Amino acid sequence: MRQGTYPRKLHYQVNIDTSLPKPPVVASITHPDFNQWYNNNSPSFSWTTPPDPAGIEGFYYVFNQIKDTYPDTVTASWTKGTMASFVDVPDGMWFLHVTAKDNAGNISEDAAHFQVNVAMTPPPPVVFSSTHTDEDKWYRENTVKLQWKQREYVNEIIGFYYAIDNSEFTVPNAKNNKTMDTNTAFTNLNDGTYYFHIVAVDKEGMLGKTATHYRIKIKSKVKVKGMITQANGIMPLANTTVEIMKEDGTTLGVSISDKDGNYEIDNLPVGKVKIKVSAKNLPPQMIYDIHLKEDEPETILNISSEIFALYESATDKIMFNYYVPEDGLVTIKIYNEAGKTLETIEERKKGKIYNSSYWDTAGVENGTYLFQVLSKGDESGKINKYAIRKIKKDRQI
Repeated sequence: MRQGTYPRKLHYQVNIDTSLPKPPVVASITHPDFNQWYNNNSPSFSWTTPPDPAGIEGFYYVFNQIKDTYPDTVTASWTKGTMASFVDVPDGMWFLHVTAKDNAGNISEDAAHFQVNVAMTPPPPVVFSSTHTDEDKWYRENTVKLQWKQREYVNEIIGFYYAIDNSEFTVPNAKNNKTMDTNTAFTNLNDGTYYFHIVAVDKEGMLGKTATHYRIKIKSKVKVKGMITQANGIMPLANTTVEIMKEDGTTLGVSISDKDGNYEIDNLPVGKVKIKVSAKNLPPQMIYDIHLKEDEPETILNISSEIFALYESATDKIMFNYYVPEDGLVTIKIYNEAGKTLETIEERKKGKIYNSSYWDTAGVENGTYLFQVLSKGDESGKINKYAIRKIKKDRQI
């Protein structure tokens, strides 16, 4: 190296961006309010460019009638702009879905969604029910009362066509029932899922092309099924009679467990019942305060022949039902899954019958707990110990 000569230094800048761009904020100048129906079938949209270290290259977008679509990079439209327009859009609810792509190739994890409602014909009314308020809930009541409120429209609305059936997307026409009222009722409906459909008609006789669909779920009869096992809680117990009764003792249904211990009783009324389990060489086992609910069409109740536990959400208590061979002291220890003792119940009980004890779980978190029941006979001093069992608390708030 010659004196006074220095090596040349080279500098390279590397920019790395692995962050995902946020989705843009979408708006519509033609259909600004997603709650309103517009007599305009040419919606226009614009959206913001989200900040991003690498800068935004462009956007993927989809316009359809599926609420939560995520634009697929293969089939979605692509633009470097921030606007989109559509023409001759049919009546109904439509959604624009947009994701951003930055110059590093990263794409928004979530899409922006904007709803527009097109009504070149009368828009459908808003439907609600005073008897079946929640479309996702089962109800015991088989008389359904429905009301509706018409949305704003350029022409006067003079009536409605409606239908009720088991299909989700029926659109009523002039052959269906017509009314000028804003309410109706249906009585004596059988158990099942129904849909009430309604369209509006304007003063020119134009029927709406879009219907409102209101779901109604009725379950006045429920089912109880499960498995009867031996005292170990594992081996099935066949030929055991399960009888479900009203609180006054009236029999509602009877089943005999099959070779796999399975039983099933259907067409039971909603309400509080008690269960009698009769196994060979054991006294009848009574289980009280079982609540059959309309929003639980099927109740799974697995029963051990000599020991059984049940969490009852209505009282927030766990009931332990067990057989004691002789008079004496019964001890029930309750643990969490880590083995820590949470509660110890000690009670004196009668022998040669089934007994019950209760653990008040107020303040106890949902989860799986372990318990063990043991008894000590007053006369013989013999300790009868059942194996450790599991019980789950799952309270729905």
